[in-house]
Amino acid sequence: IFLDPGKAVRHCSREKRGALSLKDVGIKTPELLVSGTVKPDNIPFLCFQRIIPALDLSEAWQKIRHEDRRVKLLCLVLSAIAAQHEAGIKQDDLHLDNFLLSGDDIFTIDGNSVDARRIGKPLGKTKSLENLGLFFAQLYPKFDYLVPKAFSAYADKRAWPVTQALSARLIKKIKTRRNQRKKIS
Repeated sequence: IFLDPGKAVRHCSREKRGALSLKDVGIKTPELLVSGTVKPDNIPFLCFQRIIPALDLSEAWQKIRHEDRRVKLLCLVLSAIAAQHEAGIKQDDLHLDNFLLSGDDIFTIDGNSVDARRIGKPLGKTKSLENLGLFFAQLYPKFDYLVPKAFSAYADKRAWPVTQALSARLIKKIKTRRNQRKKIS
């Protein structure tokens, strides 16, 4: 339900457009079941399929205590991000809370932040690395040692060879994004 009187229609429209874009390119996302408005004030709403069982990725991340399970989770989400990038989609607000974990399936949520202007044309390395930098910058630096293993899963899905130069570019993007976050807060 979108309640902000000045932005509700626009936010609802972006959420719906993003969710449908994800579905159109085969990215796992909850099915949009119903959309409409609530009378008498015409408040826009969207109703999505409930994924059961499911945890948002940040909740799943917090529950993990073993490195190998963290790596597995990161590889799952990086494979989902790779599929988005390969389809020409990027999430402008990419973080753990934009994904649900159900078994070994990752569902992308938050269509509001989906940039689908490049659908059909895979994202290039620069835009992809910038987006991955945004994702990894959301994690505490103490987990940076997991980045190379997770990035390998991403690179495999994109058929990119993992070189020292490419890895260094990603690390630089992560640091840049973290610095930007520090300035904002």
